[in-house]
Order: sequence, then structure tokens, then C-alpha cells
Amino acid sequence: MSTIKRGYLALYNSASAIAWLVVLGRVVAVNYFRGPMLVPMVVEEWCRYTQSVAVLEVVHALTGSFLRFPLPLPPHSPGDPSSAPGRLHPAVSAREFELQRY
Repeated sequence: MSTIKRGYLALYNSASAIAWLVVLGRVVAVNYFRGPMLVPMVVEEWCRYTQSVAVLEVVHALTGSFLRFPLPLPPHSPGDPSSAPGRLHPAVSAREFELQRY
């Protein structure tokens, strides 16, 4: 992944985390000082902005802006009837599986 994409991703995730922490902080503060009845009225607008920016995650997925996170997969999935013990998961090539074992 290029440096620009990594920087953008770090900035986007940081901004998203901060925005959701602000929402959480407002919920806790309003609930503590004013009571739960006022929480929706105080938090609603900020929550809408934060959720609207979260739409970018869908845009990233649709445009393929970022590579998949390389998660190690088991050699078979118990719930998948097409996989039996000893068979590789369809998403993992034999070479990738060998590399994951070491």
C-alpha cells in the first residue's frame, strides 16, 4: 500500500475514532449532568454528522480503495459443507497456507 493511502487511512480512522469518542463523551456527560431524557436531543446532530462521514467506508469498499487485511484463515470452516478436514478454505491458496503455518 502506498504511503499516501496509508496516511489517508490513518487520518480517516483517527478522525472517525475521535468523532465517535465525542459522541460517547456527550452521551455520558449529558446523561450524568442532565439525565437520559436529554441525551437524544444533545447528541443527535453530532451523531448524524459522524454517521454521514462513515458512508465513506462504503465508498472505499465499492471502489476498492484499500487492500484486504490479511487475516489467517483456518484450513476448513466447520459450517461450510463443501469443506472437509484437510481441504483448504477456498479463499486460501496452498502456498498461502504453507506460509501461514510457519
